[in-house]
Amino acid sequence: CWTCFAWGPTDAATCKACRSFSRAHPVGTCGTCARQVPLSGGHCRLCRHQARLLAGQTGGDGPAALHLVQVTGQQLFFGDTQRRITRNNPGRVPREPRQGRLVAAAGKLQVWRPTAWPVQPELFTLPMDELPYRILRDDEPRLAWFDHVVPAVARIGGAKGWSHDVCD
Repeated sequence: CWTCFAWGPTDAATCKACRSFSRAHPVGTCGTCARQVPLSGGHCRLCRHQARLLAGQTGGDGPAALHLVQVTGQQLFFGDTQRRITRNNPGRVPREPRQGRLVAAAGKLQVWRPTAWPVQPELFTLPMDELPYRILRDDEPRLAWFDHVVPAVARIGGAKGWSHDVCD
C-alpha cells in the first residue's frame, strides 16, 4: 500500500483500510512522520497503527504511544488483515453469506504477480581465479619444504604443550 506501506496483494494502489480512512479524513502533514497523507487527530493511519502495536507491547494507551513511533520506527505488516469490529448486540442474527456475490467480487480482483524466472540472470562475468591451479601446479618445491616443517612443528608443539589436534 502506498499510504501505510502494508505488504500483500491488493486490488488497488492502497489497501482497503487506507481507502476507507482517506474517505473520512482530510489530507495534511502527519505530526509524527511528516508525510502528506490523510490525518486523524494530526496523525496518519500508519503512525496510529504503529502506536497501537507499541501500546500493546507496553500495555499503554494507543494514542499515548504516538511519541514512541518516532523513536522506534515503523514495523512492516501485511495489508488487509484487520477484521471489522462487530458490536456486541445480543439480538443480532448473523446473515448467511451469499455465494454468488463472493464469486463475482473475487473475479474482479486484479492481483499483480511478479514474473517468475527459471534461473537468476547473470549480471556480469568474473574472470576465472587461477591461483588454486598455480598452487597445485607448482607444488613440488612446497612438498619438499613440508618434509622439514612437520618435525619442526612437532618439536615446538611438544615444548609448548600443544595437543596432537593443534599440531595436526
